[in-house]
Amino acid sequence: MKPEVQATLASALQYAREMKAQRVANLRIYLAHAEGVVAGLEDTGALTGKEAGEWKKKVWVLADEPAKRSGRVRRPTSRLPKPITGFIRLIPGPHDPEPLLDGFMRIVATELFQDRVRIHWHLSPLPSHEAVLSDDLKELDGDTEGLDEDSREDQRFSARLIRLHRLLRFSASDDLGTKYRCFRGGSGGSVDRGELGGVADFLPGLPTDASSLVIGVHDAKFTIPLR
Repeated sequence: MKPEVQATLASALQYAREMKAQRVANLRIYLAHAEGVVAGLEDTGALTGKEAGEWKKKVWVLADEPAKRSGRVRRPTSRLPKPITGFIRLIPGPHDPEPLLDGFMRIVATELFQDRVRIHWHLSPLPSHEAVLSDDLKELDGDTEGLDEDSREDQRFSARLIRLHRLLRFSASDDLGTKYRCFRGGSGGSVDRGELGGVADFLPGLPTDASSLVIGVHDAKFTIPLR
């Protein structure tokens, strides 16, 4: 089997694992895609019948295993509110970072607007492949066994980044019990250098008599005094 063929198979199977981890409504579509990649490569002669059978078994095993992670599938919002630009004030974030898996997250600052709350966050160092992918890393490394180490690391890097972006879902609450909804966000930075940063916007605006805001993301939690 050529290295590029193995890399293609590993990528297709890992994508199916990621969809399973997200508990998509119809996993069969993604399993069928992975199995179709195997069949297509077999038809072109890139895989022997025996090799194709081994990879199909991996797909079938994935279909039989229960999903190991919970998570909501984010659905597109048909209507987003029109932004109001009324800036109120900026609150510096807590000085100390909090662990996120085996990395560290900081809330750099919180901006209060008339209609929303915006947080600025920074993640550095990033959580490791092992922490983000858990048991799936063993499966992925098994799929890429025999490839050169640079190709294997590319597969790990891509899988970790996809999973990490799914884990970075922020929540907000305050001492008054306000129901906040995260409706917009973005991120950037240098993953190669081990850091990411971004913003997350919440609706509605903060009540004037709230005294504290709590920001959560995965296993990290930050309490921001407002007075």
